[in-house]
Amino acid sequence: MERDSLIINKDVTVIGGGPAGVCAAVSAAREGANVALIQNRSVLGGNSSSEMRVWAVGATAMGNNRFAAETGIICELDLENLYRNPEGNPYIWDALLLDVVAREQNNLELFLNTEICEVDSSINEIISVIGYQSGTEKKFTFKSNLFIDCTGDGSVGYWAGASYMKGREGRNVFGEDMAPLESEPYVLGSTLLFYIKDAQKPVKFVPPDFAYSQQHIKKLLAQKKKNINIKSNGCSFWWIEYGGTLDTIKDNEIIRKELQRLVYGIWNYIKNSGEFCADTLTLEWVGSIPAKRESRRFIGDFILTQNHILQHEQFEDAVCHGGWPIDVHPEEGIYSETNSCEQRSVGIYQIPLRCLYSKNIENLLFAGRNISASHLAFASARVMKSCALTGQAAGTAAAIAVRSGKRPSDFSSLEIKKVQQHLMKADVWLCGKENLDSDDLAKEASVTASGFRRFSSESVDGKIPLDEDLYILMPALHNLSSLQLAMDGSPDKAAEIEVYTANALQNYSELRKIGNFKAKYKNNMDWVNFPCVIYNNANNVIIKIPAQKGAHLGISNESCCGVIGSCGSIKGMKLFNPCFSIIPEPPYFSPQNVINGIPRPEKQPNIWISNQMDEKETWIELNFKKLTAINEIQILFNPDFNRDYNHLRPDFYKNGWDKMPTELVKSFSLKIRQCDGSLMEIAKVENQITRQFKLKKELKTDSIKAEFYETYGSSYAQVFEIRAYG
Repeated sequence: MERDSLIINKDVTVIGGGPAGVCAAVSAAREGANVALIQNRSVLGGNSSSEMRVWAVGATAMGNNRFAAETGIICELDLENLYRNPEGNPYIWDALLLDVVAREQNNLELFLNTEICEVDSSINEIISVIGYQSGTEKKFTFKSNLFIDCTGDGSVGYWAGASYMKGREGRNVFGEDMAPLESEPYVLGSTLLFYIKDAQKPVKFVPPDFAYSQQHIKKLLAQKKKNINIKSNGCSFWWIEYGGTLDTIKDNEIIRKELQRLVYGIWNYIKNSGEFCADTLTLEWVGSIPAKRESRRFIGDFILTQNHILQHEQFEDAVCHGGWPIDVHPEEGIYSETNSCEQRSVGIYQIPLRCLYSKNIENLLFAGRNISASHLAFASARVMKSCALTGQAAGTAAAIAVRSGKRPSDFSSLEIKKVQQHLMKADVWLCGKENLDSDDLAKEASVTASGFRRFSSESVDGKIPLDEDLYILMPALHNLSSLQLAMDGSPDKAAEIEVYTANALQNYSELRKIGNFKAKYKNNMDWVNFPCVIYNNANNVIIKIPAQKGAHLGISNESCCGVIGSCGSIKGMKLFNPCFSIIPEPPYFSPQNVINGIPRPEKQPNIWISNQMDEKETWIELNFKKLTAINEIQILFNPDFNRDYNHLRPDFYKNGWDKMPTELVKSFSLKIRQCDGSLMEIAKVENQITRQFKLKKELKTDSIKAEFYETYGSSYAQVFEIRAYG
């Protein structure tokens, strides 16, 4: 019997409920579009969900990039998850994603357990998509002006006839030096994860008949040179990978069965081989759905390649950033005799809007791991926080396209700038671009404050040994005559530093040496003065302190925005806050920074940091030239852009990242000045948990004042940007 189809008319239909799809749907809804979000599972989150439990990573890239963490909706989700779910419970993450979608219920309708099984399309556009919802036995026909394919596999675009790529392009296709000589059909394989827990009592395990034998697993692990640590868990088993030589879509069931044989075989080997102390260990959870890395990639008006990424090409239509290494895996996966992955650092790069819409299907956008990119560029952009950014960009572009009555491919340069400014207003970082929003009244205001912090860190709360090289990343110091570091060491040895500068914005892989400088130690821990001269430097400065046995560097409990120390390399996650001062001292934390248009460290810190909050009242104020009508105020706080926050393993790097960022403002109030000169409170926030605060209220004033009372640990209030709209 043919079921009647329920017609769902929306401005935008988003298919796929992973990080890309959620961010696409929420951003389009917030921009005023009427949106349907379709997910074929009962939970949102895709690979990040409780069904698959892959940890979400992004542009910070395990310390490869500094001040690079994603903002926008994915930052909002990360901070709320950290507040609600500091242990990283995957089910609470599922609930949080449902929450963020439900909050947009006026403009966003969610269809879970709904599989798209048919696409009605003409030669160059999608007319509708048809879905069947299990459980309700309902059939839906979704009609929209625009469709966003966030399915990962690109199923909707494929059925509509969108041009796409699969496999690895040969070196001659895009001129990529990491590409194979000839094109190959291979892709990155899929993974099935499992979790272990200690039952605190003996637990036995009798393997299922389909599991691989202990002998097979032992031989396989020896070939892979994998030493299993029973303290490893979940995400640590990412290397259980299979399917790269198969079709990860059509052969998905073959891949699933093989991964299950491997997972239960590996667990049987851990549990019953006698080589591990595993008597009380038991399986807590085993995935049942392969977490896919790669399948189809669409062809847009532009194809992002390895060369664009490595050369940090600047795009006029940039809509988000990436920074994860080019991360390629052998096609044989776990059966390969080579390393499980090869990574090449890339720094921060831009992703253009032209990668997010189809070349031949006019009303199709896409986001996530199916964007228009070569295999090698995809190998970087495929990680989930980057996917989330492409989703927010696609959703924003779709909503603006609906309002304008245009397709994204027809956008003028002015309309592309509008998309960019809307993304930046929604706290998406576009590296190298700034707030040029002509509607932002704050840009014309003067700014005063209770004071601001000096650009120094002089409270020595501890010390770190110079057993290995130490590095300090600093802003672009245009004029430096002296650097002082708190150090101790042997009086008969010289303290030494090497000074470098980065050759490109937000990229520390290529450094240019400025010089070597020496100084004498003083008694015990004291300030060591290094006379060094820097003029007209355009990019970040890197200080290397060579290892010296018996010497130490003073460190602070308090971070200083724009400055970060690391052990052993300029990259990595062994971080510290160095004690330092420089001459001449720049006013890097001036209140004027909140309207300079750059809301994160980028060459300079670009932040207002207050006086110490326990010293006196702490406030910042926007002063307008006349009485001004205002209906929206936004404030951007400091969420610590060096955090490599993991929603499933919050403190994996042991840097205290399972707690709210100490730099984040927790409580504050907003006041406006009335005609008689008195202040009236218009908002008081006791428990701020997001980077971006928004207040919509009809006001008339010539002054907006924010007073700060508490942070999550820092002694200073820290604000990157204040906006006001009439």
